[in-house]
Amino acid sequence: MLAGESGENGFTFRAVVHEPGERTVMGRRYPAGGAEQGRAILKDLSNRPETARRLARKIAVHFVADEPPPALVNALERAWTGSGGDLAVVARALIAAPESWAPEARKVKTPYEFVISSHRAMGTRPQRVQPLQQALVQMGQPAFAAPSPEGWPDTAADWAGPDALVKRLNWAKAAGDLAAERDAVAVAQGALGERLGDRSRQFIARAESRAEAVTLFLMSPEFQRR
Repeated sequence: MLAGESGENGFTFRAVVHEPGERTVMGRRYPAGGAEQGRAILKDLSNRPETARRLARKIAVHFVADEPPPALVNALERAWTGSGGDLAVVARALIAAPESWAPEARKVKTPYEFVISSHRAMGTRPQRVQPLQQALVQMGQPAFAAPSPEGWPDTAADWAGPDALVKRLNWAKAAGDLAAERDAVAVAQGALGERLGDRSRQFIARAESRAEAVTLFLMSPEFQRR
């Protein structure tokens, strides 16, 4: 591949910045080479059992729970290993696993998920991009700016601290003011269905204003989780 030439899926190999020479990775030697050397290393790493275990757990944590059921992690690990790392096969294993369909919502939404699901629930869309970007920055998840190649943190401890919840509340209050004409109880019922608890329904219904009712809905424990 020529320097700077784009390959499959946007991959680019730049020979001028590649350090030449033989490599030893995880005890295995790889002869000198360019892009083919990197591909061989990545292929071998992807087939290691440690990779299968780590990625199976990360997928389970993202989609199901911060502490995922061991049976689910094991099922995803077997799917990864048996398919040679085929993510489509792993995805089907995730969907087929009964642990993925537990009725309780066990994941705290990230700021991005919170903002998007709020607009969906209320049937609104952001009018301007800048305030939306600013809100995500304030809540700790600026768009297209993950802190590392691993992406964003993925547990409640990362997104549900006191300061983070105050910033969510501030955004929810602003959203409530813009959606004050809506029936918050109906919106909550439509968004949450059977997950809407009696306690949250009562708080929303007894709010002093429609704007406050929308804010209470958005900050309810049921809506903050997915």
